[in-house]
Amino acid sequence: MAWPHRGAGLVYRRRTVAAGLCRFAVCARSRAQESCMKLLVVLLVILFGVWLWRSRRLAERQSEAPPKALQNMVTCAVCGVHLPQSEALTGARGLYCSAAHRQQAER
Repeated sequence: MAWPHRGAGLVYRRRTVAAGLCRFAVCARSRAQESCMKLLVVLLVILFGVWLWRSRRLAERQSEAPPKALQNMVTCAVCGVHLPQSEALTGARGLYCSAAHRQQAER
């Protein structure tokens, strides 16, 4: 009788070990454990999505420019339009929205 080739036995043993590991990693012990694992994975994916969404939303809020300082609003003496005081034209009889209204009021 001839001895089997030494490498053939190692390959056979490795295949059985690999098959055992694959079966162990993929198959659950019971249906309850399997559904529990699926639920856990789905929950983790949802939590990761919520975390990602909130972190991006927070980054957008921080990158927005701060609002401009509030200005006093004034009314045009001719037409009654409200405009910021920095844009109003001053005249002898009040504040105006344009040069035409200032000329009209001062005639």
